Amino acid sequence: MKKTLVFALLIVLGLSVLFTGCGGNAPKSRPANTNNTPKVVKGKTNETVTLPGDTSLTVQRVLRNPEDKNMILVRVLIKNVGKMPQVYQIGNFYLLDNSSGKTISPALLKVPDPIITTNVLPGKTLSGYLGFNVGKGKGKFTLVFQGATGNIEINIPNVEN
Repeated sequence: MKKTLVFALLIVLGLSVLFTGCGGNAPKSRPANTNNTPKVVKGKTNETVTLPGDTSLTVQRVLRNPEDKNMILVRVLIKNVGKMPQVYQIGNFYLLDNSSGKTISPALLKVPDPIITTNVLPGKTLSGYLGFNVGKGKGKFTLVFQGATGNIEINIPNVEN
């Protein structure tokens, strides 16, 4: 009985080595799946940039907030180019400071005609302002929109006081 049990264990061990390898040569981690990388579409101000089957975005205007010189206002036009209704909200956006790599979340305070959470039907548009506290002085920024199928990145020109 013991010989049969030992023999069965050796067969199971041999089969597991055959199917899984000897351990020493196995990779430490799985290689990254490049198919899961979000699609990124890039553009610039006053140019309509489209994330196919998702959203088109136009940055129409960028200016300093006259009530708060530490804030820039970014006027956007968003169009649902998908086949299903989409919910757009300020949380879909952030500003990237190109010099420091810091991300800046949008602010609702002191923003005229702000983007608010809205359900947009296919083919319909939404427009309004996003406000970002960037401080005084010049800076180069990228507005990032996080869509359902990828991201849109819009280069924002220098905004002076």
